[in-house]
Amino acid sequence: MKVYEVDVCIISGTISDSNFSYIPLDNDSLAVAASNDNPISNFESISLQKLKEEKLILRSKNSDTRLLFESHLKTKFYDISDFNVILELDNVEVIKDLVRDNFGISILARKSCIRELKKNRFKMINIENMTMERQINLYFHKDFTYVNELKRMISIFNQLINN
Repeated sequence: MKVYEVDVCIISGTISDSNFSYIPLDNDSLAVAASNDNPISNFESISLQKLKEEKLILRSKNSDTRLLFESHLKTKFYDISDFNVILELDNVEVIKDLVRDNFGISILARKSCIRELKKNRFKMINIENMTMERQINLYFHKDFTYVNELKRMISIFNQLINN
């Protein structure tokens, strides 16, 4: 975006650059994704201590999801090295397939799992005493001339998904 190769982009989290403006689109939260065959799928929440016993399949180290999870771990005096991370991947779809097939559990954004949850492919479980929320924003250059059109498009989109 800085060199005007892209007009707008959707980003979870924030960009601290005064050259950009944004429109909030939605909020999302992270939770544990677990196969229906995994015993933890029978619970509403899981403790960090219990999570340490599970095989974790995580997003890559620089992904927003991973960074948010690790920052929340630090507030609870845990480090990612305390956990049994068996695999790190960039591709969320592959992670969801591995979770569904019970190769391990993951920490994923709820919004990225809507389809799987509707089809009951796996469950999402909260982590006790940990709320990992983030805002999803539409970013654009401050000099972008079609801001009103973006707002109209977002309004139409919101009407469609809420019906």
